[in-house]
Amino acid sequence: MGKLVKFNTNYQGLGIDRVMACKTIDSGVVIDAGTAITIDIMSGGVDLGGYILPGISALQKCYGEISENLNHNFTMEIEREILPYNTVEAISYGGIGMIISLIENIAKIFEKEGADCWFTDDPQKFLGKKHYICTLWPNMVLNNNFHEI
Repeated sequence: MGKLVKFNTNYQGLGIDRVMACKTIDSGVVIDAGTAITIDIMSGGVDLGGYILPGISALQKCYGEISENLNHNFTMEIEREILPYNTVEAISYGGIGMIISLIENIAKIFEKEGADCWFTDDPQKFLGKKHYICTLWPNMVLNNNFHEI
């Protein structure tokens, strides 16, 4: 199906779900989270590329592979302004904090150019309770203008 969709990109191997979400906007940042977290950048209807990060489950598994002492589920109640005081908070802060920092940095760069940043799913599910610089757009893929496919 991906070859049937008109989409201006040089990205090799871009999944159809990411294509359809990106086609929804002309310019901005699109963030989708699942098994992996993808961050795609659009400008003037052209896909500029993006990033793929491990999803929360993969990051949690990674910590457990480092040491059994780090084999914990993340807490979504981290406060990035306060240093962690235990192992669960420390791995949560490390894992979730690096994802949030990357998203915030990318969003700020493109916000200067007047582009918005969108989550395709509720960020509280994978990044915790704090409000983020990006806006939630549920079912972004389904909101695509399908007559342009």
